[in-house]
Amino acid sequence: MLNISLKLDGVAYKGWTEAYISRSIEQMAGAFRLFVADKQDVRIYNGQACQVIFEGEVLVNGHINRTEKTISEENVSLSLIGRDLSGDLVDCSAVINGGGKLYDLTLSEVIQKLTVGFKVPHKVKAGNSLKHDVSAEHNTIFDVIEKCCRKAGVLIMPDGKGGFVVDNVGVKRAGVSLVMGKNILSADLEDNNEDRFSIYHAKSQDYGADTTEAEALSLPQATSYDRDIKRYRPLVFQPEDSYNEEDLNKRAQWESAIRAARAQSMRIEVSGWRQNLDKGALWDVNMLVPVKIPNDDIDSMMLIKAVEFSYNENEGAKTTLSLVHPDSYIKEPIIEKREI
Repeated sequence: MLNISLKLDGVAYKGWTEAYISRSIEQMAGAFRLFVADKQDVRIYNGQACQVIFEGEVLVNGHINRTEKTISEENVSLSLIGRDLSGDLVDCSAVINGGGKLYDLTLSEVIQKLTVGFKVPHKVKAGNSLKHDVSAEHNTIFDVIEKCCRKAGVLIMPDGKGGFVVDNVGVKRAGVSLVMGKNILSADLEDNNEDRFSIYHAKSQDYGADTTEAEALSLPQATSYDRDIKRYRPLVFQPEDSYNEEDLNKRAQWESAIRAARAQSMRIEVSGWRQNLDKGALWDVNMLVPVKIPNDDIDSMMLIKAVEFSYNENEGAKTTLSLVHPDSYIKEPIIEKREI
């Protein structure tokens, strides 16, 4: 049986027959689901503080959000679902005193202002050089922070200890390669062109329904091409805060590049939760890892977007890695507001 425990009020409960732990670079909080049959000695309540621990390492530090029980005369089966401490920042509204807006703050300062009252640890390792103006209206705390992170070209992700970390893309590298026939159990590959276009037309925010043809010709615009899309598929869009042709050209090129990068993805399953089966570091998000699948002519460096650790008594311990091209998170061009 897997050496995984749920720590409640200082007591570690083991014997879980199924376990699932997930993390993603697009989610602030890690999550877990544990299941066991005939666990009558556990007293659980929603909102209870907990830690999920694997071989001495904390994987989730937060609260139980949901309990599910099946009760019979013979036993009680129990399923527990929860998230990191940072899960509250995903759910709760951003509250800012004095009008609901913040001006000219660094990313660290924005986070500090928004998380007052929440005991959520965090660390900003990158992206702190830009200044931000933010609005809390109709937004969750995560929404506001994530928007600032996108502008700064950094990622927000679980830190494995209940909080979150802000960092650059691909700052870590896996200690092993993923190779079909060696450590890959299975691989699902997707190449999806539904969101790709042959031509990207970026138009000024000054365009509108009442813009005349003569006015349209004088307004800035830019075009970028995706040469891999052979049939005619145009996309016309109006970026925020784009004012001149140079800005629009950068934004059109970025739109083409980011959609091309995100078209390809993989889900790879490996044995165990560690990079070297039963030893070494755990698999983690935001890692660069070489992937080699000779049968499909794949030999690429990929970025781990999400990790799901799973265990059940029939299949044992496995890790499912969601992989994308590193360019899927290239920084959006910074467009400074100008007088026009």
